[in-house]
Amino acid sequence: MLNSDGFIPVKPDHLLKNTMLTFDLFELKYDDYELFRSESFPVTTDMIAEIAEDKERMFFIKETDLGKFHDYQEKYLDTLIASNSTTNLEKAQTIVNVGGQLISELFSDQLNPILINRCNNIVKNLITFLRRSNDAAKFLYVSIPSGYSVYHHSLNVAALSLSLALELNQFKPKDLANLGLGAILHDIGMKTVPQKVINKAGRLNHREYMLVKKHVMWGVRILEELCLLDANAIAVVQDHHERVDGSGYPARKRDDEIHEFGRIAAIADVFDAITSARPYRQAVNPYPALKKMISFRDGFDIQFLKAFIKLLGENR
Repeated sequence: MLNSDGFIPVKPDHLLKNTMLTFDLFELKYDDYELFRSESFPVTTDMIAEIAEDKERMFFIKETDLGKFHDYQEKYLDTLIASNSTTNLEKAQTIVNVGGQLISELFSDQLNPILINRCNNIVKNLITFLRRSNDAAKFLYVSIPSGYSVYHHSLNVAALSLSLALELNQFKPKDLANLGLGAILHDIGMKTVPQKVINKAGRLNHREYMLVKKHVMWGVRILEELCLLDANAIAVVQDHHERVDGSGYPARKRDDEIHEFGRIAAIADVFDAITSARPYRQAVNPYPALKKMISFRDGFDIQFLKAFIKLLGENR
């Protein structure tokens, strides 16, 4: 949360020993922000102990250094996820902050091996977090803003898809990694859709809707030209709008013609779309959203949908 002075509070637990600060760290003393440690200062065990001695001490970073702070969190995300001193809610919030920033870069910059490797790191930590805690999915869900953005939607679809895959308990680690990466990138073709269409306050007209539908084809083309992704990851992008009754797009595939990752991502994608607020409608709560999905269940893999309903019931 930003205060009126342009500083953002930072919890001491988010500073990890044996790391290097990538931002200036300030301490609030007598209504003044004093430099506590400067950028490139090593975070030592002694420094962590000093901070932990007094729970009343308050630390801040400059608003302009928020990107650097998220870079720090991303760099040491493995350590943060493994930490016993950080709550599951704080871990979820960190994944959302780091993932949201990374996905915004995916949509604003040209894709390259470095960005894809960073995505793989987010996916790896998502899987670790979801495996380690039964309530991880719940904390991720409450940490992602309810208002729709393609960045947070992409992250939510990845988290929900991986949660469902873990619930199904039939996938190898490499499968989970490909599913997660494909889910993060499932809407990457939207970067070719004009912003005025994406950000339109009202419902799309027919021409705009047909344009948006092309994001699947464009996304597959972008990723195939990159030559960095497994075919199973690209299948998420290609099949997440297909429906088992043949009513989906772009190829009107049916049943097992649709890759199982596409069938998983379809459920996650629709659920997140329904439960996210749009300019022309309010967000729907999870339970009514599931009832709505059940009403057009002919489009979904019924076994996957049942597992998804069970998963959300366990995380209420």
